Amino acid sequence: MINLGKTVPTDTVRFDMVGNHIVVEAMVFDSIKVKLIFDTGADGLYIDSTFAKRHGQITGNLKDPDPAERVKYARSLGLLRSKLAAIKVGNINTTLRPAIIDLKGTTIKHADGLAGLDLMAKYVMEINYKQRFIVFHSPATFKAPVKMPQIPITRTGFNRYLLDLEFDKGTELKVKGQAYLDLGYGPKQIGIGSIMAEKNDLIKALKATAMEVKGRSLTTEKVTYYSASMRSVKIGDLLIDTPKIRLMRSTGKGNSNTSLSFVGNYIFSRYTTVYFDFQGRKIYLDK
Repeated sequence: MINLGKTVPTDTVRFDMVGNHIVVEAMVFDSIKVKLIFDTGADGLYIDSTFAKRHGQITGNLKDPDPAERVKYARSLGLLRSKLAAIKVGNINTTLRPAIIDLKGTTIKHADGLAGLDLMAKYVMEINYKQRFIVFHSPATFKAPVKMPQIPITRTGFNRYLLDLEFDKGTELKVKGQAYLDLGYGPKQIGIGSIMAEKNDLIKALKATAMEVKGRSLTTEKVTYYSASMRSVKIGDLLIDTPKIRLMRSTGKGNSNTSLSFVGNYIFSRYTTVYFDFQGRKIYLDK
């Protein structure tokens, strides 16, 4: 257990940093303890199919170990969202419609589900990365910090948030684009999706190195990842030196998350405290 000391507010949610994920303990379905990744790249509540089956929430054959069949089965369940589930995180009690996903079939083994913006966006979320706690503030009483670096964010029609990026390679190559605010993005890199990568021919321009990544995504698509670095990246008031980036290229068909770009805890965990003011459309960072 982390020693939070005497300066920590009493109304907090404690978390562990596992890899690059914020993992909290919560209660779902009234009385079942669950470990959830806080994921601003997701909308609602997502529960792993194996976990849900073990606790009697779903029935049926998971068809393990065939990955394609597990994805097909989890998708069929995920589309239902047929019942409300009570969820308790710290002092927050609400109900959400859980979707079932095949989380354990991916590289994520340290959590039983994902909690998304349907839970978080009602509040101003204060994350203290140094002392590992979260405070949920009411937007009505929250006073925006002064003289702190800020990042403007834009809400999309899919209840997700975008921020502007500007990369500098140190040559003539400068790249501007947008990325999703995604605290569930696991790699310790900024994720550059196939749209931005192909538009600017970044894999060739950066002489990016192909990566061997074990596991798979939540879909059956085939993804190739490349690693590279830039001289700097500008995000709002922030200027980050020599950020590592992960370029993604998919050979799958249809829409895919690999077409999108992501900024997550790789950037925000460099700061002691970060305030995510979703309704005010700002992120404030306290060094």
